Amino acid sequence: MAFIQAFTYLFVIAGPFVIWLLYAGLFHAVSVAFGGEGDFSTTFALVGWGFVPSLIGSAVGIPLTYYRFNVRGIDVPSEITQESMQQFNRALQTGPMVALTAALGIVFTLWCAFLWTFAMKHARTLNVREAALTVAVPVLIAVLLSLRTLLVAVEVL
Repeated sequence: MAFIQAFTYLFVIAGPFVIWLLYAGLFHAVSVAFGGEGDFSTTFALVGWGFVPSLIGSAVGIPLTYYRFNVRGIDVPSEITQESMQQFNRALQTGPMVALTAALGIVFTLWCAFLWTFAMKHARTLNVREAALTVAVPVLIAVLLSLRTLLVAVEVL
């Protein structure tokens, strides 16, 4: 249980920084298709500024995670069986805190997308349409993953 909690805290805090490099590289590469011009260092820096909403989201996520594990609590099975592990997994993936975290994730991702669009416009000398298309696929994937988490959390899926 302590490992899961520690990993969750680590991901909430460090996740945006790890993903920053991946997003910057992907945006830079995709913008080549639109004739984007500019240094990767500029793309990297401006995509970093676009991650400010994610950092705010992480700050919001820390107390939600604390509440979920330490106040509400999650029962760790004392006996490991297939059924007990399924129940434990379900407890980790469902509930109002998971749903709230996923919904907030969608909001913060869309806020980032807005900032990234203008970041790519300026970093790679694109028009707004080209910049929006540059960031659209990774953002859509992130939103769909959060939406899936939200639907699982409210037990629709």
